Amino acid sequence: MPAAIKVGGTWKTLTAIWVKVGGTWKQVTSGKIKVGGTWKEFFATGGGGGGGGSLSVSGASTISKTSSGSYGDPSGNVATSAYGGLTVTGATGAVTFSWARYSAPDPYSGGFIVSNGTTQTPSWRAVVNAEDSPHQEVWRVTATDSVGATGTFDVTVTLRWLDLL
Repeated sequence: MPAAIKVGGTWKTLTAIWVKVGGTWKQVTSGKIKVGGTWKEFFATGGGGGGGGSLSVSGASTISKTSSGSYGDPSGNVATSAYGGLTVTGATGAVTFSWARYSAPDPYSGGFIVSNGTTQTPSWRAVVNAEDSPHQEVWRVTATDSVGATGTFDVTVTLRWLDLL
């Protein structure tokens, strides 16, 4: 939770916490404090990317899969393997993920379906037709850390079905 302190009857959110260690002042961005006999974790809003600040999210900007069937198969279920390589920096504590379609749904497949859409490693699938150009959608991941800092990243997902001749 963000750290706050009561000053002159008003609660103020801390942007920095400093402690003196061995004669040297050091900034603390997280720690534990005992409240009513219970140890509670806290995060200063000015450090570690917390307090509603920004996270840096990066990774591969595309994932694609081409599948094929035997002659005369006009369409097929195409699924990507799990997306990998997403990196989040500047986070404080645990990070959660939420994937959402950012572009219009693919008009030919009726829209891709995401599996594991609240993880760092989702996959996508759809029934797509042969002879169509590759089916593409843009999906956006939002990463949120323990103190509410967020970051986003867009991934283009391409699915294609080939009818073997």
